[in-house]
Amino acid sequence: MTNYDVLFEPVRLGPIEVRNRLAAVFTGQAWGGGGGVEPNEPGLLALMTAVERAADGIGLIVGEPQSVHATGTAGPTVVENASGGVVEPCARIAAAVHGHGAKIFGHLWHPGIQGNPGYRSVPLWGPSPVRAPLGGTVPMGGGDIAHEMNLSEITELVAAFRDSAGRLRVAGYDGVEVNAAHGSLISQFLSPITNLRNDDYGGSLPNRTRLLAEVLAAVRSAIGDGMALGVRLSPDGHVGRRTRGDELVEIARFAAHEGADYLSLGPAMVPNATEEDGCFGEETGAIRAALGVPVLYRGKVTAPATAARIVKDGEADSVSVFQATLAEPAFVSKVRAGRVEAIRPCTACNEACVGGPIDPTPHCIYRCLPALAALTNPRPTGSPKKVLVVGAGIAGLETAALLQERGHTVTLADRDDDIGGQLRTAALLPGGAAFTQVIDYYRTRIESLGIDVKVGFEMDLERVRAEHADVIVVATGAQPALVRFESESARPLDVTTAVRGDGDIGQHVLVAMGPSEHGKQAVPVAELLLQQGHDVTLVFRERSLMAGAGPELQLDAYTRLVRLGAKLVPDCELVNYRDHAAEIRNIFSQQTDRIACDSVVCAYGGTAQDALFTAMMPAGDSVYQVGDSVAPRDVRGAVRDAQMLVATLVVQETKV
Repeated sequence: MTNYDVLFEPVRLGPIEVRNRLAAVFTGQAWGGGGGVEPNEPGLLALMTAVERAADGIGLIVGEPQSVHATGTAGPTVVENASGGVVEPCARIAAAVHGHGAKIFGHLWHPGIQGNPGYRSVPLWGPSPVRAPLGGTVPMGGGDIAHEMNLSEITELVAAFRDSAGRLRVAGYDGVEVNAAHGSLISQFLSPITNLRNDDYGGSLPNRTRLLAEVLAAVRSAIGDGMALGVRLSPDGHVGRRTRGDELVEIARFAAHEGADYLSLGPAMVPNATEEDGCFGEETGAIRAALGVPVLYRGKVTAPATAARIVKDGEADSVSVFQATLAEPAFVSKVRAGRVEAIRPCTACNEACVGGPIDPTPHCIYRCLPALAALTNPRPTGSPKKVLVVGAGIAGLETAALLQERGHTVTLADRDDDIGGQLRTAALLPGGAAFTQVIDYYRTRIESLGIDVKVGFEMDLERVRAEHADVIVVATGAQPALVRFESESARPLDVTTAVRGDGDIGQHVLVAMGPSEHGKQAVPVAELLLQQGHDVTLVFRERSLMAGAGPELQLDAYTRLVRLGAKLVPDCELVNYRDHAAEIRNIFSQQTDRIACDSVVCAYGGTAQDALFTAMMPAGDSVYQVGDSVAPRDVRGAVRDAQMLVATLVVQETKV
């Protein structure tokens, strides 16, 4: 059994003593505006997120990234620390965090060539007239050629960092972290890939670190010796390009020499489910050992055991568990109490916590923001009811647990022999192992609540009526959607069949992505088949492989598939399959082509299984529907349905 005491030892970062080694380093950028808050000021979500973590016992919060200059502000939801208007909202956050005994550091940055020139109608600033290395696929990257900063603008930037830090001091913050990672502007000056200058700020490493030195000196002059000063660096330096190990150590050594009290180390892009827990720990540990400077690890930590190991192995002094606390807000208190089995596991999906093109607001797929107010601090119902939940996928599991926690008596039934629904298939895919932990979490949760679970039990209309339930929730999920071909003998495989190895796949496989599937099934299925040694062609209609995902997930998916040898065919759709060949059609030219293959796997999402709900509708208001039986979606949609239903019922009860 892991001993977690080491996580609750105090740690000193420069002049600041933090009560324990657990930190919450905010991810994403969209923490500003909304809810009556002025654009570009810290929003209500930033306040709530910081306070919730501090109240649960986190030691340190490193807040949202704050743009120090108008040229680095990408949109209205990005916090801009370029005027005195930011002081009051920051002061509210600092006071609230301090009220719960935690410390808070500000995070200052400028995205440089990764910015958005359209928001302020200003050109991108950069060390040289280059594009972002990955063009528009870089987080927030506009793909424009940068304006090469002149010496006057460099001086202006240094002053902007100084003034922003001074505002954080006035607001009552305990420290400032300067971002020289993630391919940000300072990182761009550090990298020979983007810094092509031939003056005092380019060329040799001492010249490329000159801007960092000037920024650190300016920030220290603004905050004095009573606040901590940290520098954020990445072992993989610039986005998509790994910094040489010896050069990274020298940059870190230089930062410490220039007055950094601690180093914040972690990868340039937030690690996802395909990365190991604790990844990049060896690199951070080597730097810590070489320099003797306190290190804050901000890689991937989904489990408290990983955090404890990182500290015990000397890889870091403090560990960020921010994403884990988004999935489980009581993460710290449950670890302290030894109730790790009750922690909802973070699956490192990175679909919501780092923001995305559809919803940039950082949150967790397991927590529906509109439902939080009604679901926080659950109180027993004043009118307990007998509830039947049909379907033990994630929508049914979440609904059953929430209702039982409020004092209702819940029966949960599923026709399969085990709970979990489609999560069991997802757990077999690359990066899906955490879904097994999610199933185990729900198993523990429903058992501890005393929910009556009936598995291997098909619920038809007659059996539902025999339960005499006051409330019925239908969560019967979806079945795989398939394409019908001209030849009845040519049958495609669905995702579940392919993943479980139940069909005759053959060596050459064509994976066809559905029109709105966005790669959530197709990409991991293709990756699994490639890992198993199959030759895989992936056909998809969109120009982008994962159009609904954030740029970091898209880049990572492309990289993995190409390295494994996948053949990618964009702008095309599957129209037929016969005689061991798939017929595909370009959606623009309408020209067709044939691709030889032994089998076709259709990743077309699902078709709602709503027959039971349709049959029950005459029963009236006591019958509800959640999850994929409403419309096939993803984990976020299923959990949102469950939490919104229970929140609605709670609100309705309070009005009675």
